[in-house]
Amino acid sequence: MNSVKILINSFVDAPKIIRKNRLGWGYFLGTVIGAIILFAIWTLSKSIEGVIVGKLNSIFNIENHITIVRVVLDFIIRIILIGIFYFIFKTVLMIILAPFLSYISEKVDTALTGREYKFTFKENIGFVIRGIKVALKCFIKELIFTVVVVCLGFIPVINIAVPALLFIVQSYFVSVNFIDYTLERKKMGVEETIEFMSKNKLVLCLGGGIFIILYFIPIVGIIFAPMLTIVAMTKTTIEILEKGAVADLSPKK
Repeated sequence: MNSVKILINSFVDAPKIIRKNRLGWGYFLGTVIGAIILFAIWTLSKSIEGVIVGKLNSIFNIENHITIVRVVLDFIIRIILIGIFYFIFKTVLMIILAPFLSYISEKVDTALTGREYKFTFKENIGFVIRGIKVALKCFIKELIFTVVVVCLGFIPVINIAVPALLFIVQSYFVSVNFIDYTLERKKMGVEETIEFMSKNKLVLCLGGGIFIILYFIPIVGIIFAPMLTIVAMTKTTIEILEKGAVADLSPKK
């Protein structure tokens, strides 16, 4: 429960840490990138709609009902794209933001601990590539677990728990993206990383859950969710590591 208290305090302190260390530009960055992705999805939906309507018209000659068909198709496509948005958007956002989230996490670490991290260009590129790989791996695992949970929805009684299970699965895997920057910076190996995640499943689920809840607030979510979460999860991970002595926290030379 101490770890949960650390997590909650970290989210409460996140805005203050952002202001104090002049990291507010991260809000703007997340907004711009999120808006670009949303515009791409909207453009894609219009293109798909046009292709489908054209095909239907060539087969069924629906010219006289084209307006009604477009309205119906537009609604269906939008619903489908909301599903795509739900599963893919945050992954795309994490991948594009990886270099910036890594930088912000490092700055927060330095501000909280006083440790300076001087990495070579090669090491920085390695961190970015690792961030992208982690995001992709988490997405694949999340997708697999999501499919399994959805299949459980066809089993009576168990299907009642499906929404909660889906939320837990997505919360856990999205949270891994945010803590991995700190774990990598501490030079934690695979076994140590797995050990840390295993010992802190509750914190991961709660942290990811807060991100998802913030993320799905219209407009506000895209602006604030990534920044608040990377700062809060960096602070949380550092404090848990320091108290648990899971990894070597000595300054890097």
